[in-house]
Amino acid sequence: MKYHLKPIILFSVFIIILIWAIFSFVSLSTGQELQYRQQIAKLIYHIEEFRDINNRLPLNISELDIQENMGIGPYYERLNFFHYRIYFNLGMDHRQYIYNSETQSWGYNY
Repeated sequence: MKYHLKPIILFSVFIIILIWAIFSFVSLSTGQELQYRQQIAKLIYHIEEFRDINNRLPLNISELDIQENMGIGPYYERLNFFHYRIYFNLGMDHRQYIYNSETQSWGYNY
């Protein structure tokens, strides 16, 4: 009877650790995404305020008196006279978290 309990206990511990790891990863990713959205929302506010005052989009982020945080972002890219995108670089594999003003959508670029 002793020998049958040991595998069950080890399996239960493994399942608990696996569930904890998945939960931690999902909550960390959600928190990170929320932080990116908040920073992007602030930048969108400054861009749209600039557009209202100057009747054009800024050519680059320095026209907003904001410094880009080299490495992660947020980065601003003017696509044309009407639209822009804001993005963060995520890791070394060139993934990006992007806001597109034309579609007003958020997403990941892999």
